Amino acid sequence: RLRELLGQARAFVFAAEEDFGILPVEAQACGTPVLASDASALVEVAGDGALTVKATDVGELSAGMARILHDEGLRGELRERGLANAARFSWSATAKRTAAVYRRALAA
Repeated sequence: RLRELLGQARAFVFAAEEDFGILPVEAQACGTPVLASDASALVEVAGDGALTVKATDVGELSAGMARILHDEGLRGELRERGLANAARFSWSATAKRTAAVYRRALAA
C-alpha cells in the first residue's frame, strides 16, 4: 500500500532534523519527487535526487513545497534523479559492494 500511495503523491516531504532517511529513498524508488531537510545523513542518502531545505526554517520548507508542487519541470527532474539515486540502494548493488569489501579484507 505504501508503494501505491507514494507513487500517487505529487511530492514526499521529509523534514526531519536528524535521520538516516530510508523513507525518502523509498519515495524516490516510486518516482516521487522528494523535499528533504539538509540534515547531513539525508543529504548523503537522498543525493541530488531531492530538493533540500533547512528543516528548522518554516519559510524555506513552505517555499520548497510550493516549488515542487507548481514547477512541473522540477518535479520531472527530481523524479529522474531520484530514481537514479534510489537504484544505488538495490539489494544487488548492496551485495556487490559487500562482496568487494570481503574480497579486499581477505586479500589483506
